[in-house]
Amino acid sequence: MQIRRAVAVAILCLAAALTGPLTASAAGPSGKADYQKYCAGCHGADGKGNGEAVRVLAGLAPADLTLLSRKNGGVFPAADVRRVIDGRDDVAGHHLGERRMPLWGLAFREDEGGSAAIVDPLKSDPSAEARAGRRIDALVEYLKMIQAK
Repeated sequence: MQIRRAVAVAILCLAAALTGPLTASAAGPSGKADYQKYCAGCHGADGKGNGEAVRVLAGLAPADLTLLSRKNGGVFPAADVRRVIDGRDDVAGHHLGERRMPLWGLAFREDEGGSAAIVDPLKSDPSAEARAGRRIDALVEYLKMIQAK
């Protein structure tokens, strides 16, 4: 069962990667553009956890990303959201057992010309790491904008 899920997640990630390069311009894509391309498949175009992948992957229950502030006493948890998106730093309580969300920090770093290997990012290519970080920051800002009032 875990192998089927891992294969399905890999297929979704591969499909996202094959739809074109991650970088939309020299300045990089907007947080909204990256969200729609890489996150909406699971979390839904509106961020409510109702993406198409829910129908394909049994047991997939993506978070409603519009409620992050509400669940955190009205404060958007930007640092935690950033760590979850990056994925290289395990966030307590984010997942039980296997991680179902891709490691976007590695994927963005590779797309920006760095290594996708799990190594010390600053030793592999500091500029690629910085560009990947800016993309994650843009995603975090986009998620902050779509919070329920």
